Amino acid sequence: MQTALDALILSSLYALIGAGYVVIYRSSRVLNLALGDMMALGGFLFFGGATLGLGLVPSAAFAIAVSALTGALIYGGLIRPLSGRTVFSAVLITIAVGIVLRAVIQLIWGNEIRKPLAEFGLTNDMISIGDAGISTIGLVQVLAAVAVIGGTLVALRWTRWGMQTRAVAESMLLASHRGVSVNVMLALSWAIAGGVAAVAGILYGLNVQLTGNMANIGLAALAVPLMAGLTSLGGVIPAAAVIGGLETVVAHHGDPLLAQTIPFLIILAVIVVRPWGLFGIEEELARV
Repeated sequence: MQTALDALILSSLYALIGAGYVVIYRSSRVLNLALGDMMALGGFLFFGGATLGLGLVPSAAFAIAVSALTGALIYGGLIRPLSGRTVFSAVLITIAVGIVLRAVIQLIWGNEIRKPLAEFGLTNDMISIGDAGISTIGLVQVLAAVAVIGGTLVALRWTRWGMQTRAVAESMLLASHRGVSVNVMLALSWAIAGGVAAVAGILYGLNVQLTGNMANIGLAALAVPLMAGLTSLGGVIPAAAVIGGLETVVAHHGDPLLAQTIPFLIILAVIVVRPWGLFGIEEELARV
């Protein structure tokens, strides 16, 4: 039972980050490899708000807003000027952005372990479920993942933003001819992904801790959208459940170091066997 609950917590974290990858890719066809660093940025901005004396909610709002703005600026200042060039160029840009963000975080906060929960004077009580337990923040993280992914799916299906985003993903040229502001929609998608990454960073910081190398979690979470299919937001949840479950089982009943390689082994397997993912469309591969 405890293994299942731990797998649920890890899977929810992977699902949040995976959703950010998918939101960006399905709109702009760019794989944002800086998303893990944006997650770390959100977590440390949240901690920064705590040290400045802001409350829990204002600190979270500040971190999410700045991370979302960072996402929009990355698109507007770095990705948009590459329009018409190869996608490989844009991916290289995101790698460079990730390196810069990591350097900024280390410059401001150093390499010390930070614990936002203690900074706010809060406790992360365990909730008993049978003979096992789940932390309060862990439960919030699970609910947040469900709310974010479910809300995004509903928004994509029923809102004006969702319809315009789907139109842009289908054909930027036709969407612009129908009056859709393509660049605004793309910037908004990058902002949403940045905000979602910040939520993941905040919850991870509260439930575990903040470290200088936590951006590596974002790289591990890349296995989720690759397994699901880079355009399949609905596939993120089952893919995250499989990857998080396997990693937790190996960590609990095998070697924890080996468990950390599970997401990367899955990335290799997916690329070799089914590059378009379980729920993706094979034709999408030609557009990467």
